[in-house]
Amino acid sequence: MTPAKEDSRKVLAIAIMRDGKVVGKLIPGKEPVRLGTGYNNNIVVEGSNLPESLVFITPGEDADTWILRLSDDMDATIESGDGAILKFTDLRDLGIFPVDPDGFYLLNIKYLDQGQIKAGHFLIHFGFIAPVKEEPKPPKKKEKKQKVEQASEKKEEVPDNRVLKITIEGPDGKKDLFPNAGLMTVGEADYNTVSAKNVGLPRIHTLLEPQENKYILRLIPGIKGGVEVK
Repeated sequence: MTPAKEDSRKVLAIAIMRDGKVVGKLIPGKEPVRLGTGYNNNIVVEGSNLPESLVFITPGEDADTWILRLSDDMDATIESGDGAILKFTDLRDLGIFPVDPDGFYLLNIKYLDQGQIKAGHFLIHFGFIAPVKEEPKPPKKKEKKQKVEQASEKKEEVPDNRVLKITIEGPDGKKDLFPNAGLMTVGEADYNTVSAKNVGLPRIHTLLEPQENKYILRLIPGIKGGVEVK
């Protein structure tokens, strides 16, 4: 089959109706379709003497045939592609339809046939329609935000070489200190960053401590101060 013929080939379609309203549609492709009163069927019907489940339509031996199964309490009218009409109940008792081991009648459906099946309160139509072509989706536009993020990822990270500077004001004037590892201690002991004797401070107290990209300022009684943000 050439690609052109494949593109124009129609597909089997099924519509389920009740009380004149469409209640379901199927395009089974190569999958079998089950029908019955059980809720696990592809087509769920209601009516006396209908089977709980039967393989209603299955693909045949080639791409142009399908097999339709009917019970005694179902009827079908099938019109072939050349206009010939077959009514199941008129021919059922003549013995022309083969019967499977479960007692269901087998009818052959050919490509471009159409018809309807009566099953209880439901009328099931089948026929062949042109397949729905899926239009290609337009490519998604990249948002400006994504471009900015990509550009920022390409930039090399510049290391932050800044260090903490502390200015001490005392009787002798101002003095700049650069605490080791950014840690500042204050207290009576001489080994503190700032040694302050006889002012009621403990021997050592951590006044400033780095934490990720910020500093923690710990004030205790005896130390007064604030923070000026620049």
